[in-house]
Amino acid sequence: MKNPLLICGLAAALLLPTLGHSQTEVVYREIFARPTGSSGPASMSGYNWYAHRTADATQVTNHLGSTNLQWAVSAATGSPSNLDGVNSNQTTTDTALGFGFFFSNQTAAPTLLWTDEYSVSLADITRFDWQQGNSAATETLQLAIRVGSDWYVSDQSNTNAAVSTFSTQAEQKTQLMAGSEWSSLTFTPGSALSIGSTATLPLSGTVTAFGLFSASHTAFTTLRFDTFTITATPIPEPSSIGLLLGGVVMLTGVSRRRRTVQA
Repeated sequence: MKNPLLICGLAAALLLPTLGHSQTEVVYREIFARPTGSSGPASMSGYNWYAHRTADATQVTNHLGSTNLQWAVSAATGSPSNLDGVNSNQTTTDTALGFGFFFSNQTAAPTLLWTDEYSVSLADITRFDWQQGNSAATETLQLAIRVGSDWYVSDQSNTNAAVSTFSTQAEQKTQLMAGSEWSSLTFTPGSALSIGSTATLPLSGTVTAFGLFSASHTAFTTLRFDTFTITATPIPEPSSIGLLLGGVVMLTGVSRRRRTVQA
């Protein structure tokens, strides 16, 4: 095949789909890392994650060592223990220790554990993953996301077998975006927290916050999670598309000059 224009056209036909559908990659991962030798729970304030509980969305702040409420990072080994944080507030190089947990001995109530430390295009996200190890098999967690200023909660409820040792018993949970079903989530800090009616996610927009929701976290149980991960298909860099189109233009010019000489 000696026609350079035809060769370039075929190359473009093969490469453009690849540029339009890049390989997926982890764009966010929170591992709640603790320094080597840590003991006792640590404040969540350094990790940019928040907890709100009850129908009036009361914020729970750190209560370390409290017998009523605890929202903290454990010093025990997380799951898995060999991954680094990505675009999260990882302040230590020790990736083995730490996972998030929330404990309450109060009346069952809706609970939202969330962060707004990273934003990503909704259309780019392919999946969310996390390690889950609640203390009771009856406890459920659902993915919650905020698109722009509107909150949504997935209809997929995630349970796990009762866990006593998080590092060896935690289960990976996955929320695929394709084909997922959602409901609206009313969340105004200090005012309201409740699931609404069935809703459809917008086709575009920016995910500005995300986390895990328990519709009715019961007394004397602990919600535990770790390695909260977002995987996405980033839009190809303009430079990559520019190089390909530049090659097409250049070879088109070469082909035209050759035809002119031959004529």
